[in-house]
Parts: sequence; C-alpha cells; structure tokens
Amino acid sequence: MNNHFFDFYTEVSKNLVPKHKAVYVQGVCYDIDTNTVPEIVWTNGGDYTLPDEAEILGVVSSSGRDDPDSGVAGIGASSVTITGLDENYNEVSFGVVLNGTSNVNTSPQKFVRVNKVEVHKINSSTANSASTTGVVGRGSNEGVISVFNSHSFLGIIPAGKGVSQSTLYTVPAGNTAYLTRLGVDVTNPGNSGYINMSIKQRAPFISEDYVEVGENRNRLTATVDVMSTSLHKEYEKNYKVPLRFEQGTDIWVSVDVASIDNIGVAADYTLIQVSNTAKYR
Repeated sequence: MNNHFFDFYTEVSKNLVPKHKAVYVQGVCYDIDTNTVPEIVWTNGGDYTLPDEAEILGVVSSSGRDDPDSGVAGIGASSVTITGLDENYNEVSFGVVLNGTSNVNTSPQKFVRVNKVEVHKINSSTANSASTTGVVGRGSNEGVISVFNSHSFLGIIPAGKGVSQSTLYTVPAGNTAYLTRLGVDVTNPGNSGYINMSIKQRAPFISEDYVEVGENRNRLTATVDVMSTSLHKEYEKNYKVPLRFEQGTDIWVSVDVASIDNIGVAADYTLIQVSNTAKYR
C-alpha cells in the first residue's frame, strides 16, 4: 500500500484494519421543551430505561403494510435486523419477519441492549435493503416500527427512515470504543435560543484488574464532555484525543438545558471500536 494515500479512518471503514471497526451512531429528538430537560437524544425523547437483564424482545409496526403478506410490492418493510448485546454483553444480530400491526418477537434470542434496528427487506421479491431517501412507500418502512421488552421501548424506526434514530450505544464485551467526532444540528421554527448538551456514560464497575460488564447495580453515570450551541446552527467537534469507553459502557447524548420550547435536535457521533485482543488499543 502506498502510505502517501493511507488514511487510517478510511481503512477502518473499509474493514482493512484487523480487529478495528467503525461505528456510526445517530439520533434525533423532535420536541424538547424547557421543562422536559434533561432529555436523551432519541426518537421517543425524554428518558430511556436501560434493562437490568436480557429478554426476548417484541417487534411491531404501526402499519399493516409492514408485512411480507401485505400484497403491495415495494411498499412497506417485510423484515428488520436488530443489533445489540446478549446476556453476556456479546454483540449479536437477529432478523425478525414483520407481521404488520401484530406483535412478533426475537425468540429464542434475548437482548440486554439494543444498539440498532434497521429494515432488512422491503416487500418485493428482488429488493433487499431499505432506501436511504426517507420517502415513505419507496423502499422503506411504511409505519413506525417499535422494538420493546416487558418494561419499555428499546428501539424505534420512524416511518420511512429505515433505521432507528438513537444516540444510545453500549460497547460490546471484549472491545474498547474511541469516540472521534460529534455532530449536532438544532432547529426551532422562527426563534432564536440555545441548548446545553453533554456526552454521558454509564460505566460498569471498574477495578484495577477487570471491568465487570454485566453488573447494572454497580454502574456509575458520568458526564464525559459538555457543549453549547445556538439554534439553526450545526455544531461539530473532532477529538484529537478520542474519548475512551470500556466494554459494557453505555454512551448517549443528552440535552441538559433548553432556552425555549419546541426545539428539535439531531446528533451523531463516530466510534472506532477495537477488539481487546488487538496489539495496540
């Protein structure tokens, strides 16, 4: 390889760096008010209940067209893939065939965390992925697709988006994640104002010798970085020294202060996830 053209992050994205993986996390919260903060940046807004134990998850759509038997080719999703962590915090992916507005589940696969939900197939014999255009009925999910356990929602795909919109991510067992970049876009029709935000982590119990990835009762929530930005402005920060997160750590973006009501926030960040068996990490 010609080193003159070598870019480490590009090579990681191309899966050419052994035991390294690029992870892109994106989330949106459509309506944040002065009296509802702090709010996690994810589709449902408000708080998010992190499970204490792994469960078989339910999956359902708000539209009957998200069903392979809907009879309308090219409209609606027929299946989704859930990527998350099992009871041992190992990364797993599991496909589920949808049944419209009727609940289906992930049996026999249990999840303790959901990192991503995405449309796998649409209702066509030849199509095999969701459109990125966000146009309902054009190669994506017709309704809102929800993934849930016995207590709360864990992942939501908005109608027409094809992928869940949540800044929550949990580092799988056997890996360490490095956050290299954060981007934020803030909107509010016709008004000016500002928000204060933070990157937060909920880390497992750490001793000098090990990280206990599965013990929620010993977890500590901490603010890792803070930032402030005005409305109708894009904020971006690149970390020359990446933020490091150990295995089993929950990561999310939080809006902590809002100066006015009806604020919409979209946030995304990039992680380089490195296997703990890599020589340099």
